[in-house]
Amino acid sequence: MNKDEKIKVMKKFNDAVNKRIFAHHPACDIYDHHVISIGKWVFCIGCLGVYPTIAVLSILAFIGIGYRAIPAYSNFWIGLLFFIPAVIQLFWKTRNRLIKYLMRVSLGIATYYLLVFIFYFPILFGKVIYSIIFIAGFYYYSRKQGKTQLKDCDTCKYGESYDSCLRKFEYILEIDNLELIADVSPKIEYFVNLKKLSDTENIRIHQENVPER
Repeated sequence: MNKDEKIKVMKKFNDAVNKRIFAHHPACDIYDHHVISIGKWVFCIGCLGVYPTIAVLSILAFIGIGYRAIPAYSNFWIGLLFFIPAVIQLFWKTRNRLIKYLMRVSLGIATYYLLVFIFYFPILFGKVIYSIIFIAGFYYYSRKQGKTQLKDCDTCKYGESYDSCLRKFEYILEIDNLELIADVSPKIEYFVNLKKLSDTENIRIHQENVPER
């Protein structure tokens, strides 16, 4: 078996099922406004805006630039102020990548300042209460944001969650020589076997066996 060919097929399969290292959104054109390509790498715009922002602000604070110049309680109000664009994004969905990126940068700034406020809060009981509120709020926001993003699937002719998306399913079945990697996992073997069936049969079986999100 040609190892290079096997690696090539595996890469195509990973792209089809969206196993990208830095982007966790479906690998289809309906979700292209959620990601950005830098060279050969594909990144989630949201993650690229949030986490590097927190890291940069943390480094600046560590070397003496940032929170030390700001009164303690001001961190809370600054955090809330920069959280406003993130709340707006829950209700106003834009396909403009730059606007999405700036909104996520704003969320990163908000997260940083709220964490600083909690970390330096002088009373232990208050620190615990604010930590619980922060974790609960972050969890709720993440869940809400995830559900609103999945609404993009409503614009697709299949209109399904992307875990059982027939669009992604079609991408996989279009891969040539998929049988070369059938031994990698039962999941891939499953698709190889479906590829041997007629279109009507494999779509029916796929719908019956792949769970909805």
